[in-house]
Amino acid sequence: MKKNQEGFSLFEVLMLLAIIAIVVVSGVYALNRIKQKHNDSTASKPVISAEFEKGATITTTGTLDYIDLSPMQVDGSGIYKVKTISQKEVTVSLSSGESTCDRSAITIPNIKVGDTVQIKGIAIDAASLSICQAGTYIK
Repeated sequence: MKKNQEGFSLFEVLMLLAIIAIVVVSGVYALNRIKQKHNDSTASKPVISAEFEKGATITTTGTLDYIDLSPMQVDGSGIYKVKTISQKEVTVSLSSGESTCDRSAITIPNIKVGDTVQIKGIAIDAASLSICQAGTYIK
């Protein structure tokens, strides 16, 4: 093969450039995977805006473990049970349409057991939230 002035053949230069390209692409891929893992781990952590004190507005995220909407058929509250990342079980009550609650807050979301849900509700006690006021939700 023909050598350039520095003594490297064209093949050797191309091989070196290919190796550099592989290293750069691998590094970018690795950084993107690290960034994605970080985003995945922080996205699933619950965010609590206040302590579970009666009347406090609570915002959290978790896995939906249980749904019972049958009480809503007789003017009762639907029940959702959510397990947060910290393994705290939160009971969420969704008032029926005949209540004095804000109608925009008490819409029944299209969620099922196993889904990751976001909740914003008013604390009834240390482990229960009510969705009744405007701006509260489970989705």
